[in-house]
Amino acid sequence: MKSYNYFKAMVMVMAMLSLGLVTSASMAGNFEKIAGQFNQTYSKQEVLPVPQAQGHIIMLTQSKGKGTSTNGSGYMDGAQVVINEIVDLNQGNGPHSGYVTQTMPNGDETVTRFTGQVSTILTSEGQPNTTFSGRWENVSGAGQYTGITGSGTYNGHFVSEKEYVVDWEGYYFLQ
Repeated sequence: MKSYNYFKAMVMVMAMLSLGLVTSASMAGNFEKIAGQFNQTYSKQEVLPVPQAQGHIIMLTQSKGKGTSTNGSGYMDGAQVVINEIVDLNQGNGPHSGYVTQTMPNGDETVTRFTGQVSTILTSEGQPNTTFSGRWENVSGAGQYTGITGSGTYNGHFVSEKEYVVDWEGYYFLQ
C-alpha cells in the first residue's frame, strides 16, 4: 500500500513538472509591450433618443483615422484604423463598446474589442468636455499578426464634435 501511494505521488509530481515545462515551452513566442494613439473622425453617427427617458440616447458610430506607435515598438505604426462602436448615454455619461480594426498597407491586420465608460462634464463656459476610458483585448489578426492575443487599457478625449484622440497601451503575444 505504501509503495502504491509513493508511486501515485511520483506520477503527480511528474505530471506537474511536465505541465510546467509545456507551459514554459508554449511561452516561447513573441511577447511585446505596445502603445499608440489613434486620431479619429466620425464617418457615420446614428443617434437614437429614448423618448420615454429624457436625456438617454443610444449611438451607433463608425470613425476612421490613422494609428501611430508611441513607445518605439513600431506596432501598427501608420495603420488605417476603423472603429465601430455602440454607446448608451444618459446626459453624456455611460458605457461604450465596440471593435477597432487596424490595417497596414501590406494587409497585416488586427481586430480588437473594447469596453469602457464615457464621461461628460460641462466646462465653466457651458461646453461639454467628453472623455472615455476602458480596456481592450485582441480578437483576431491576419498576416504577421495571425494568432495574436493581448490586452491593455485606453483613454481618450474629443477635440471637436466629430474628432477624437485615443491613447492606448498594453501588450501582445504571438505564438
